[in-house]
Amino acid sequence: MIERPLVAWSHSALNLYNTCPRKYYEAKITKAWVEEFKGPAADWGLAVHKAFERRIRYGTPLPPNMVQWEPLMRKLAGVSGTIATEMQLCVNNSKQEVDWFAKDAWCRAIADFMSLNTPKRSLLALDYKTGKRKDDDSQLAILAAVLFECYTDVDKIVAGYVWLKDGVQLDTVTFTRPNKDRLWDIFTPQVAKIEQSATSGHWPEKQSGLCHGYCPVQDCQFWHPKK
Repeated sequence: MIERPLVAWSHSALNLYNTCPRKYYEAKITKAWVEEFKGPAADWGLAVHKAFERRIRYGTPLPPNMVQWEPLMRKLAGVSGTIATEMQLCVNNSKQEVDWFAKDAWCRAIADFMSLNTPKRSLLALDYKTGKRKDDDSQLAILAAVLFECYTDVDKIVAGYVWLKDGVQLDTVTFTRPNKDRLWDIFTPQVAKIEQSATSGHWPEKQSGLCHGYCPVQDCQFWHPKK
């Protein structure tokens, strides 16, 4: 019998809970509120991801407003190894690979671009970013942890962000299999907090700048219309 975990999580889910447990509850548990505040920036990011996927997977030319990234696409398409795009990866809480929508899905991660070099037992995994450059490799660490479980013959993972807003900039981190369990140890305490909320039913409201018209939970005590 498949044991369903208390919560299924990802990097974005952890961020959402840390921002506001109540918002997490409404978005992920009850789904009573629809996130309608993504805006043009999120739409643009989605369009870029789709265009890049079509370019690398099918050779479809980039649209006119993205041709500045054609050199990047040619470079990625020429990377040695088995290439995949928009790879959805998921493990259960026993760290076994499962389907994305499996009943025992526990941790999910997506690699926008991936190249598996079997002879070198290495893997390159990249995430495209259209927003402001940030110094935070937590998403890469979660991705690497999941990849090590899904690709048991891989000993080294180079994971990186491809920043696109101000030219093409690349930030990478190298992860090795002996440190795999340390990666999980970083995030499981955060997951435990979500599980505690799920058990107790306590999802406290947390005030932030997003409360001013950028959150869909309008009956929250901290919510105010956008100025």
